[in-house]
Amino acid sequence: MNSVMTKLVDNEEFLILDSEFLGEQVEIKLVIESVNKERAQQLLAYQYEKQRKLSEALIDKLVQALNNYEYIEAMLNPIHISDTGKLMDGQHRLTALTRTGRTVQLLMAYGIPEKSFAYFDQDRPRSLRDALQTNSIPNADKVAPAAKLLYQLITGKANTPRNEVAIRLVGDYPDFQRAVAFAESMTDDTHIITSVGSVLYFLYQTHHPEECKLFFDILRLGDREIFGRPRHPISALSKKLKQEWLRTSRARRDQDMNNLDTRHLGMSWVHQAFMAYVAGRGTLTWEPISNTPNIISDIRALAKATIKLRHNYAETV
Repeated sequence: MNSVMTKLVDNEEFLILDSEFLGEQVEIKLVIESVNKERAQQLLAYQYEKQRKLSEALIDKLVQALNNYEYIEAMLNPIHISDTGKLMDGQHRLTALTRTGRTVQLLMAYGIPEKSFAYFDQDRPRSLRDALQTNSIPNADKVAPAAKLLYQLITGKANTPRNEVAIRLVGDYPDFQRAVAFAESMTDDTHIITSVGSVLYFLYQTHHPEECKLFFDILRLGDREIFGRPRHPISALSKKLKQEWLRTSRARRDQDMNNLDTRHLGMSWVHQAFMAYVAGRGTLTWEPISNTPNIISDIRALAKATIKLRHNYAETV
């Protein structure tokens, strides 16, 4: 990275950085500006369209810090302006400035490529839901936990994916978004947690499309002949899921949606029933809970054969 210090006509100094963003050479201008209420309003008037919703609690804290001369981050964390002149990061700080009479010295970074927006806040990341929303992914509040579960399944780790990795995952496999929508629509009928249903429906639809459609249609809509046979894989699964649903309170179910062990157990039940159905077996004997890790390993192998995670922007599917 090369840098050049120069001067403006009015003697204001700025730094030009020749840098690389996502494989492209770009020119970034860094300058320290005196920003007051009017200048803050100008910057806020032309923003990148996919900003997060403003947090009034955060703005109140910033206003207090500014009014008490305790805002010490002003010179350290730049306000980011895109190569098209749009405000990309800094809306909370600038909004707070509009509510004070202060003039603050702010470090401004001009020329940031718009496409780098998903990479912002890598030290203090936006939530995955926020990141998906800013990338125009519909139903982001349901897609986010489903994408997280699929990522954890593939990697075998409980870590949350980096936002940019999850965004690429969802974008590379549009059928996954449709699987989330379908899983959400059948949750009340099947009692399968949406994230679990999303992952399994996506995988089964990819590898066993006909069986997948029939299996989930019967599970959510019912079938007198099949449900009259208690040990049939679909009938047995429906009974187990309903019993678990009734056993737990709504608050417990909401908590379980973020419990990996609980989701793995639910996945193991659905997978046992589905594979028995695909194999044409008319009865199902449940594996002991102690065997859940082995069943999850089978699902993981299916996921790894289906999905390629792109951990770097330069990678391709």
